[in-house]
Amino acid sequence: MSPTILTKTNSYKTLVAKIRKEFSELEFLIKHETVLRYWRVGKYIFEHALENKGRAGYGEHLIERLSLDLRIGKRSLERSVQFCRAYPKASTLTQLSWSHFVSLLAIEDEKARKQFEQKALENNWNVRQLKKQIARLKAKQAPKPPKATEASVLSYVRGALNCRRIITIKDSQLAIDCGFQLRREFPEGKKLCLKEGDIVEIQNANIKDQKIEIKKAPVGEDEIFTYTAEVEKIIDGDTLWALIGCGFGFFIRQKLRLRGIDCPELSSAAGQRAKHFVQGRLRGCNFIIVKTRKNTVDKYDRYLTDIFYSSSGKSSPEEISASGNFLNQELLDKGLAKVFL
Repeated sequence: MSPTILTKTNSYKTLVAKIRKEFSELEFLIKHETVLRYWRVGKYIFEHALENKGRAGYGEHLIERLSLDLRIGKRSLERSVQFCRAYPKASTLTQLSWSHFVSLLAIEDEKARKQFEQKALENNWNVRQLKKQIARLKAKQAPKPPKATEASVLSYVRGALNCRRIITIKDSQLAIDCGFQLRREFPEGKKLCLKEGDIVEIQNANIKDQKIEIKKAPVGEDEIFTYTAEVEKIIDGDTLWALIGCGFGFFIRQKLRLRGIDCPELSSAAGQRAKHFVQGRLRGCNFIIVKTRKNTVDKYDRYLTDIFYSSSGKSSPEEISASGNFLNQELLDKGLAKVFL
């Protein structure tokens, strides 16, 4: 006997509707049970900690111990407790998923959290949409950056491009200190009557094939270690990667930290504003001027630098070095960084 074939349109539509309903209810049950189980886990931990609060230091290590014994992430257990405390009654849990509730826990104010919970239900927001709305709220609530004061003015020296110092290396040989631990042997220095400590200006310093002209330069120690560089990547408001021309065809990729300032963490709204400001100021710049000090690095081995640039992107390196915008100070003036010495 051949199997019955569905021929009536209405019969098939009814079948589709029934199956769709079953899967929809299954999805809801799984979602609801997941939320409920996390709530119960948090309740168990919270109540156990309360019962043993008289035991010195017991609660401080409870979650860490549970994480090891259960082989469950510590963060998941902490969120469960936080969830239980934010929603003391299981009956108040809505139809949102566990991922929705995790996002809502980032809102400390209970009233605001309930408002976002209700909006998520009414507008059928997915987790990504909910996170976006919460991020907007935090951006609005972030304190306005303070105005710059006289104490926020950095002292600095504009450097001299293509000027390097003469040093001695092995066997008392003369060399040119190109910075960033780079050295170029300079046997012709003695013919020019140069000695260790002299500062020279190098013409065509970034061109290998043309004749390089070197002459003694009347500049101070604080003016050297100044370079033309290309921005490769802006990490945050005060840190970036750059490709730096050191002369004689040498290029080095370095992670730079803006000297004298500290921007907020990138995870904060203020940190994002600082990064966006730097991206906007340096966008379109063919190059920047990087002023360093001899081997001055921070604890993360980043060179501490002053950065000068032209917003038009049309000036020559010499013009920018002499009168370009000072990025470090601009971040302070805009209230996007604080002084960090």
